[in-house]
Amino acid sequence: MAIIKKNKTEKGLSMVEILIVIAIIMIALTSLFGISGFSLKIMNSNNENTQANLYAQEITEAVKNFRDETTWSTGMGTLTGTYHPEKSGTPPSWTMVSGTETTNGFIKKVVFENVMRDDTSYNIVANGCTGCTLDPNTKKATITVLWKDKTVEWVTYLTNWK
Repeated sequence: MAIIKKNKTEKGLSMVEILIVIAIIMIALTSLFGISGFSLKIMNSNNENTQANLYAQEITEAVKNFRDETTWSTGMGTLTGTYHPEKSGTPPSWTMVSGTETTNGFIKKVVFENVMRDDTSYNIVANGCTGCTLDPNTKKATITVLWKDKTVEWVTYLTNWK
């Protein structure tokens, strides 16, 4: 029977190998934690964007509902400036309240502007142009939702369809 002698350097090599494996595992875990943190930031940002778009959609629907529930001459047709929608009354209906509204860190507003049309083509044009006429049956509504350093903005045109 032969006796095998172990070399002293073999013990040292196995210890170095273990340290290398531990270092590789630590680097991998650190990378995974970094990726996880980055993923959480992106997920939070996406959730905020989704919430802001839902608020903008809610405001758009509230403005359309307000237009439909009121007469143009006493409701939508009289608005210019910054407002936000609120439900009030019995049964509840949408009203436009002057100023902005803040909900969960989101600042919400809708800015109503008069609409000008080109006299020849009747297309909507920028305010203050020559050869343009005020369209009393159309309003421009710019819906804005602000939070942190971000903004969602929707523009829609509302007409007196009744």
